[in-house]
Amino acid sequence: ELEKSTYTGPWKIPAKEFSKKDPGAPKRPMSAFLAFSHKNRASVKASMKDENNDTGPTTLTNAELSRVLARMWKDASDEEKKEYIDTEYKLRQKYLKEIAVWR
Repeated sequence: ELEKSTYTGPWKIPAKEFSKKDPGAPKRPMSAFLAFSHKNRASVKASMKDENNDTGPTTLTNAELSRVLARMWKDASDEEKKEYIDTEYKLRQKYLKEIAVWR
C-alpha cells in the first residue's frame, strides 16, 4: 500500500512497437524439411486414416502428424533428402539475390 501510494512511475511499461513488414519484400523460401512435409502431409494423413479403418476424419492432431513427418524425414535416405535440400539451396540463392536488390 505505502509503496503504491508513493510510486510515481508508469504502471505499465508500453511494449516496443515492431516495424511493419513490407508487403513487397521477397518471401523467404521454405526449408527442405518444410517442403518435404508439405508434399507428404496429405498422403500421411490419408494412410493413417486407412490404418485406423475410420470412415470419418482422421484422429491425428497436427502435432502428431508433424511428429510422424519428422520421423519420416529423419529416416529418409540421403538421396531422398538431397532432392529437397538442392531445391532449397537454389531457392535460397535466388532469395538472397532478390533481397539484395530490394534493400
